[in-house]
Amino acid sequence: RLEGAHGVEIALAAGVAALLLTLAAITLLRFTLIFLALIPLVVLVALAGALFGIACLSLGIGRLVQRRFGLSPVHALVAALAGALVIFDLGVIPYAGPFALAAVAIAGLGLTVVTRFGSAGGWSFSDLDW
Repeated sequence: RLEGAHGVEIALAAGVAALLLTLAAITLLRFTLIFLALIPLVVLVALAGALFGIACLSLGIGRLVQRRFGLSPVHALVAALAGALVIFDLGVIPYAGPFALAAVAIAGLGLTVVTRFGSAGGWSFSDLDW
């Protein structure tokens, strides 16, 4: 989904929408004293989704670097590590680094939402039976 036409733009737009919905849910949960304990759970789910999306983005960037420089095929973890180094090197850019890293995190959250946590279609536990 990321490498398709307008994949990054769709991921970023979905990430902004998911972030706004998460902030709205947290705000609504603050006013209901019964569900106040669910706020950390909502934040952890959003954080886990963003981390999953950042991992997917780093794999995509690693494969892009591999294709762009004409490197030999490597294991997916090596490509993901190379992409993660590129992403987290954005964080050391003076003044703009935290904003770039936040944009990548929001795009990662959007990519997670768009791909339904990694699957193009619906899934069930029967898919795990090999």
